[in-house]
Amino acid sequence: MEEDVVESSKGTEANLTGIPTAEDPTSLPLKPEEFLSCIELSSDGFCIMDCDTTILFVNEIYEKITGLTRKSILGRTMRELVQLGFFDRSVGAEIQVTHKPASLTLKLSTDKTVLVSGRPLFNEKNELSRIICSIRDITELNLLQSKLESM
Repeated sequence: MEEDVVESSKGTEANLTGIPTAEDPTSLPLKPEEFLSCIELSSDGFCIMDCDTTILFVNEIYEKITGLTRKSILGRTMRELVQLGFFDRSVGAEIQVTHKPASLTLKLSTDKTVLVSGRPLFNEKNELSRIICSIRDITELNLLQSKLESM
């Protein structure tokens, strides 16, 4: 259904009703608990924020990569976590300003290097509703690249 896909003036599309299927483009083919299990089993960390970068959800891999527990960060803003020194920058904060997808390589307080990619999600009024980010630890990849370059 055409009205279920919102295209912002920034050119980013977001489907607000779930993952489309060939049979019904507005349906979510999984039960909510199955969908959540899929996110939990991902090898990437996921973080869902509201339009003010308040953290609403993180998966278990996000906790492992960042060293931060859900209990310690849910309800906090990314700006807060940057001010506290957990991150040196925030993709969520950048997306909040630009309303465009973004990717950054970040250094964590744990000395890990991570690649964070985020996308804005817009509501039916074309207002920023959520910011969805994925995070991947690239520390070892960077070390291997450095070793190869020094050979």
